[in-house]
Amino acid sequence: RNSFCSSRRMLVGLGDAVPTHGTSWTPCSPHWANRESRRRGRRRDGRATTQALLVKDSDGLSSSPITLGTMMYGASIPSALAHEQLSYAYEHGISSFDTAEMYPVPQSRGTQGASERVLGDWLRRTSFARRSEVHITTKVAGPAAMSWLRDGPARLDGRNIALAIDGSLGRLGTEHIDLLLLHWPDRYVPMFGDDVFEAELAYESYCSFEEQVDAVQRAMAA
Repeated sequence: RNSFCSSRRMLVGLGDAVPTHGTSWTPCSPHWANRESRRRGRRRDGRATTQALLVKDSDGLSSSPITLGTMMYGASIPSALAHEQLSYAYEHGISSFDTAEMYPVPQSRGTQGASERVLGDWLRRTSFARRSEVHITTKVAGPAAMSWLRDGPARLDGRNIALAIDGSLGRLGTEHIDLLLLHWPDRYVPMFGDDVFEAELAYESYCSFEEQVDAVQRAMAA
């Protein structure tokens, strides 16, 4: 239970977060305030008095200022413990969850997509977290030597973006994704700890930004 205890210590201090440029803050009641806790069967003791906040962007999309990552769910953090963490976070005003099609890490053929499945399973099983109140972010993997993930995508093109979205929707068991990110670009850049650009590693060709934007726009319109 060490992972869960560590997460409990991190899931506090909602009022300490600072809004980023271009966002607005909307006070709202914490999900757990003044109601019976269905998970524990008792009323909260009221010690956590910080009012939960929502960050709203220019398009009206709202999320909690703290996001719970699911990178280890389905591997080093088993699903039962992950569900407990997700419920604890939600009951304390955190309604934004981050995942990715390649998670959990370390990535492998046997576990790919497990983090999305764990999050989706929690949403289906929980009796108090409604999908309309939860903000889900997931990510599309770029070019990678992961043969089990879309045959090790050589390009982050429209076809691969569409396949990734369909796969994530199926694993999450939801009809929409609130925020879709491209996990890493379709061109060489130093990342994952590298801080020096090595010209010899540059790709000979890559997908255009226009094709990527078009793929995402078509998915939004579907």
